[in-house]
Amino acid sequence: MNAAVSQFWRRRSFQDRAWKALALALLCALGLVFVTPFYWSLISSVSGLEGVYASPPRMWPETVHFENYRKAVTILPFHLFIYNSFYVCMFCLTGQVFSASLVAYAFARMRWLGRDFWFVVLLSTMMLPAQVTMIPHYQIFRFLGWIDT
Repeated sequence: MNAAVSQFWRRRSFQDRAWKALALALLCALGLVFVTPFYWSLISSVSGLEGVYASPPRMWPETVHFENYRKAVTILPFHLFIYNSFYVCMFCLTGQVFSASLVAYAFARMRWLGRDFWFVVLLSTMMLPAQVTMIPHYQIFRFLGWIDT
């Protein structure tokens, strides 16, 4: 056997195994923390109101109400929601890919005065949180006539 294979199959020390077990336990606990909201929303969707508003939260519903899904689909116009999401997403995606490719080409292939300065400006605007751009977005949507439509 060569050295790499024999080193792979040699016994690991107790300390190595303990660190790996600790890392695995930490990852499992962190995974549980991240899965909990999804589990809660799924359980709440099939529970009645008494299960959702129970004071000590229940981890499993007493009665399962699958008719909640039927009511949601029949009462609300989901086909309109899906159409609007698709419509907005496709226009945003097309516009962003088109404009980003033009800007990326200009920064990557062309040499021009102030290129580094404008690249820093571009990166700094990308780092702005969404709350900073919320009012300008509202003003753009109002100008386009998209408010209350």
